[in-house]
Amino acid sequence: MHASTAPGPVSVVCRYVVKPGHEQDFAGLLGRHWKTLHASGLVTDTPARIRKCVDQRGRNAFIEEFSWKGAQSAGIAHSTPAVMQMWEPMGAYCSDMEFWHAQEVDAAQP
Repeated sequence: MHASTAPGPVSVVCRYVVKPGHEQDFAGLLGRHWKTLHASGLVTDTPARIRKCVDQRGRNAFIEEFSWKGAQSAGIAHSTPAVMQMWEPMGAYCSDMEFWHAQEVDAAQP
């Protein structure tokens, strides 16, 4: 799926595979992640949904769902000091990350 260019919010699902032994530290950062993005004016007012998971290989992973305010927000985040101060240690705690643009699907519709 290509990044959205439509105006308005862009829903994303983020998957973070955390290195063994760093789950608690990562969870603390992730708990502040949406608040930092929101304080920077980059995400909608709907708080992020966060889940802790175990993948098929037994690795601890976190799934985070939130909505950027617009298609440009993720790019702006890369030049926002408060966000980068959070993203750098988050990246150090992870062995893998994936970011997907998402859209609601009405399962009742074909």
